[in-house]
Amino acid sequence: MNAYGNLKDCECFNVRITPESLPFYQNCSYIHGGEKGVLKITKVTEYTDLSPLSFLKKVNGNIEIFDTELTNLSFLSNLETIIGERFQAFNITQISNNPKLKRLGWDSLKVKDSITSKLNNLFSFQKIYPDQNGFSLSITNNHPEFCFSTNELQTFAEGTAAFYDYGEISLCPETARKDGQKVCNFDDLNTMESDCVHVIGDVVINAENESNAWKLQNTTHIYGSLMVEETKELTNLSFLSNFRVVATLKVGSPSLIQFLDNKKLQNVSLPQMKTPPFPITEDSTLRIDDGFVIANNPDLSDIKHLDYWYTESECVWHIINNTKADLSKFCDYEDSNIFNSNLDAYGNLNGCACKNARISPESLPYYKNCTSITGGRNGGLKITKVTDHMDLSPLLFLKKVNGNVEIFDTELTNLSFLGNLETMIGESIQIYNITNIHDNPNLKRLGWDSLKNIYPKEAEYTFNLERNHQEFCLTTYELQAFASSTVHFYNLNAKICPELERKDGQKVCIFELLSNLDPTCQHVIGDVLVNSENENEVWRLKNMTNTYGSITVENTIELTDLDFLSNFQQVATLNLGGPAMIRILFNKNLRNISLPKMTTPPFPDTESHFEINGNSLDIFKNQKECRLFQKHTQSYLKYNGKSCAKLEAADPEENEVGGSKSETLSSVQWFLVLTIFTIY
Repeated sequence: MNAYGNLKDCECFNVRITPESLPFYQNCSYIHGGEKGVLKITKVTEYTDLSPLSFLKKVNGNIEIFDTELTNLSFLSNLETIIGERFQAFNITQISNNPKLKRLGWDSLKVKDSITSKLNNLFSFQKIYPDQNGFSLSITNNHPEFCFSTNELQTFAEGTAAFYDYGEISLCPETARKDGQKVCNFDDLNTMESDCVHVIGDVVINAENESNAWKLQNTTHIYGSLMVEETKELTNLSFLSNFRVVATLKVGSPSLIQFLDNKKLQNVSLPQMKTPPFPITEDSTLRIDDGFVIANNPDLSDIKHLDYWYTESECVWHIINNTKADLSKFCDYEDSNIFNSNLDAYGNLNGCACKNARISPESLPYYKNCTSITGGRNGGLKITKVTDHMDLSPLLFLKKVNGNVEIFDTELTNLSFLGNLETMIGESIQIYNITNIHDNPNLKRLGWDSLKNIYPKEAEYTFNLERNHQEFCLTTYELQAFASSTVHFYNLNAKICPELERKDGQKVCIFELLSNLDPTCQHVIGDVLVNSENENEVWRLKNMTNTYGSITVENTIELTDLDFLSNFQQVATLNLGGPAMIRILFNKNLRNISLPKMTTPPFPDTESHFEINGNSLDIFKNQKECRLFQKHTQSYLKYNGKSCAKLEAADPEENEVGGSKSETLSSVQWFLVLTIFTIY
């Protein structure tokens, strides 16, 4: 909305600042608005007097600043609080297409001095809400030298803000801060001053400078990375007792915190660090590949403080080859942050056994003979960097995964080493129930022909299949398993495999002509068509339980019912975006469409399941009959172009026993009778 100059305006609500509207928005200390309004600034220049916005301290809603000639946004320098919508899609501050913009100048956004939350960062960031990636930024197409100050980067990091899109952003070279806290550039720990609170650079502690590690005792924030490697005398990290956050703006940065090959290190406590490395993102423009590495520390035994650290799923914890470190107590406690992290742990004193398994060439020897793997919200089974030439046969013992599954960045052509997997169980929280198989350029098959059970059902377990080989396909068995469990798909880049053999021996046929179809077929691939030319051959479909394509019954003359589909259970397709999967159209004498064994919905979940239109006789007499059929088949239905809800309600007299209108059974009543008869 862009409203000003009227008799009564919205004043400080849904503000859109332009040279023309600016005089109408004076002295707003608080701006709020709807989902898509709030504060928008455009078409202004450095010569526009924006000083009235210096009164602004709080914005409740999204901000958009675009198509300006501004060099900085310091007119918002007193802005302290940004509150986004609880619905994340609207929590985005967009700063784009400002070709001269080099600075924000938002150094009044505040951070608490103490961090009190043990489990996460809910209280660490005072002035941006909602946190935990609920607040998002998009910063694109501004000046090539656009940069964040350390104060701004600190604010976004401790608020765990998420970035949707951004170009090259650097850290501003100025070291002065409005709050007076000291900022230092890291060159050499031996020459660094000891009162630095904020350190810019890649901090390295090793055998040559470990005697001066005490100089970091006042450091709370590092803008770069932290590595402790190959020390000889360090036994603990007490010099990092005030350290809180590591953040970077470097593209393609590796692990931001690493503890590697330290001879005597026994304790890795970082008691004040409660927020994950920043940024937390999957965007390839600015990606942090890993979060923590703690590896090859032969004396490390005290790791209890690790469980005070909290990270999101994209941040991997590598805890490797620490021969005195016992992780088992964390993996036996399901509320543990370590158990619920994206964990890569092996070669320690006691690992997580068959929990949170991350299979790579290095870790594979540590996961032998697991019949069941259990993971937390971000764990389960992850497989990466492996090839067909590796012996993955130990995974043939696996029958059950309780947690999410991710298989990515491999050179595998199939996943048949998981061919005995029978059961997949996800978290009760839907966002964690995802099997993600992506970025495997040679992958053509799953080979999961033992899979039977996927929980929870009813579209609460999610699969994502994308960016694999262009010939990647699902067998009828796999597609049947997904369909019967009503799995939801984010991306489903797959075909149906051409092979007709099934492990369970059930007959698979490809539909061409009904007159040529083998009547013993249980699974039929293709678009099944019944019409006036072949309706006398419908007996050939009597044994069909599943079809992978569609069913159309149209323009028949003699058919009165669908008794030939009495064993039919499920329709599934991989041709998304097409017509309804089951169509019953323009049939002359068809009255009864009961499908007594179809009790799971068409797959995938879509609003184009059933189309019933143009038939000469009434299939449904009223809304109730339509809804009974829809409920039994768990489908979406259009009857003569209308949803069931728009049909006429049932006449109350229809339910009167012995009444004149109850003398004949309707098609749906026959349908229920047949269903009961079939069950018993």
